[in-house]
Amino acid sequence: MTRALAFLNLLLLAALGLLWALDRRLDSAARESRAAGSAFLALGGSGLAVEEVARLELALPGAPGKWLYERRGGVWRLPPYRDGFADGPMLAGLLKSFLESQGTAVGRKPEEERRFGLAPGEAMAVDFSGASGRRLLRAWAGSVAPGERSEECFLSADGDGRILHMNSNPWSFITWKPGDKCPPLLDPRVLPGALGRGPLERIAFDPPPAPGLKEIQVKEILKPPMAMGRDLGPRLEWHGIFTSGEDKLLNDAAAGGYAGFITGLAFDELIGAPPREGEILGSAKLAVTLHYRGGDPAGEQGKTPAQAPKKELDTLILGTRSEGGFHYLFNATTRQVFQISAEKARKFLPDVESMLRAPPEKAPEEAPKPAPGK
Repeated sequence: MTRALAFLNLLLLAALGLLWALDRRLDSAARESRAAGSAFLALGGSGLAVEEVARLELALPGAPGKWLYERRGGVWRLPPYRDGFADGPMLAGLLKSFLESQGTAVGRKPEEERRFGLAPGEAMAVDFSGASGRRLLRAWAGSVAPGERSEECFLSADGDGRILHMNSNPWSFITWKPGDKCPPLLDPRVLPGALGRGPLERIAFDPPPAPGLKEIQVKEILKPPMAMGRDLGPRLEWHGIFTSGEDKLLNDAAAGGYAGFITGLAFDELIGAPPREGEILGSAKLAVTLHYRGGDPAGEQGKTPAQAPKKELDTLILGTRSEGGFHYLFNATTRQVFQISAEKARKFLPDVESMLRAPPEKAPEEAPKPAPGK
C-alpha cells in the first residue's frame, strides 16, 4: 500500500467518524426536542399556588376596563363594584384553570399569538397578586382548543414566550358579555353563597301577614313503616305558626316554593351600603328573618349560653318603591341594599292563601303485590 493510499484511507475514516458523531448529535437534539415538545408544563413555570393569590385583575375582550377581585377573610369581594360578593366557586375554578393545569408547548409569542387567539384585544388577561399587592403572575387565555374535548385552551404567561395547549378552559367560568350591567363572577344572590348557610329551619314575618301568620317551620315527621316492613324514613312538612298560637299543616308546594324563592332571590341592581337607611326602609313593607339548622339554643345539651353555638339567621327587609318600578331590599346581615323588580317584590310577600290551600288528595299507598304464583 502506497503512502498516498494510506493517507486517503485515514481521511475516509476521519470523515466517517465525523459523520457518525454529527448523526449522534442530531439524533440527540431531535430526542431532546421531542421530549421538550411532549413535556407537561405549568403556566409560567412558577408553580404558583391558588392560596397565594389574594387579588385578581380581570380584563375581557370588549370590556371598558378591568375588574378587581379581592379575598378578605377567605371571601372574594369586588371592591370597586360596591364591595359586592364574588361567586366563590366560579372564581376558584378560574384560578385553578390558570394555576393548576398543565399542557404542552405548541407555539411561540409574538409570532403565533394571533393564530392561537392570544393577540391584544382577543384574549382574556389576568393579573394575580399577593396580599401585599405584588404581582405574582400575568397570564392570558386565548382560543378554546378544537376537538371533542372543548375543556382545553391555549394559554401564555408574561416572561415566557411559549404558547401552551392546556388541559383547562378559563372561559368556561365567564358568562359576561359586552353590554352586561353587572361584572363577571359576581354572585347575584341577595343571600350570597359566601355566607355558607345550611338548610332552612323556619321563616319569621314582621308584621305577620293576614290572618296572623307569624312564621313557617319545617318539621320532620316519622312515617310508620308499611306492610312487608318497608321503612319510609322521615318526611319533612311545612307548618304555619299563627299569632293565635295555632299550628297548621301548610301546602308543601306553596310553602316550599316560597322558601326556595327567598333563599335563591337574585337582585336586579346592587346599591351598596345604605346611605340613607331611614329613607329607604322608613316605610318597610315586610321583614323576613330566615333561621337555619345547626347550632344549639343556649343551654341545650348541658351547655351554658356562652358555650352554645350561635344560631345563624338572616333578615331581609322589603323597603320603599324606587325609581323605574323597582323596590329597595335590605340584607341586614351583609349591610347591603339592592333593587329588585316589582314582580320579585310581589313574590317576596307570602301568599298565605296558597299556603293554606289543601293539596290535591293522593291515592293511598299500596303495599307491594306478591309475585305471581306466590
